[in-house]
Amino acid sequence: MVVPAGTPVSVMLEQDLSSATNKIGDTFKVSLVRDVVAGGRIVIPQGTGGQGEVTFAGGKGGFGRAGLLLVALRSLDFADGRTIALEGRARQEGKDKSGATVATWVAVGIFAGVIKGKGGTMNRGRQIEGRTAEPATFAHDQTRPVEPAGKDTTDATTAATAAASAGNTYAPPAETGPAQR
Repeated sequence: MVVPAGTPVSVMLEQDLSSATNKIGDTFKVSLVRDVVAGGRIVIPQGTGGQGEVTFAGGKGGFGRAGLLLVALRSLDFADGRTIALEGRARQEGKDKSGATVATWVAVGIFAGVIKGKGGTMNRGRQIEGRTAEPATFAHDQTRPVEPAGKDTTDATTAATAAASAGNTYAPPAETGPAQR
């Protein structure tokens, strides 16, 4: 069974992250949200662990500027030591308090610089969408049949074939929408 490069995966954070406490290069744990299926068999089961990395962490800034946290997915890791590289990014911006800073600046001058914006945070359980960055082959005995309907799965073959037939090539997922507050 082959999981093609570009197969969509959805993972969730296994820990809280913050622009105030994390730094560039920090790694964090993720887990797969739903099974990945190829050829009618589960090749990567829900709950499979993996890694991500903090790629930017700007703590809450002076003068009310918001903190910013950028993360990238790196891999899914298997008990037998194999890994599959992942591609995917997420961004979280804290709350900007620069309006309060301007008002304070007018009222008290230089001391307005002590007003801090909020740090960017991503809470445990937050989902991040990504894709496999490389193909992966699984032996039949490393897979299991798909369970009856109702189980949340991603069919790797269908997803990759649909993208290819539509003329789509892989592009990393767009930055997340407006900051969640």
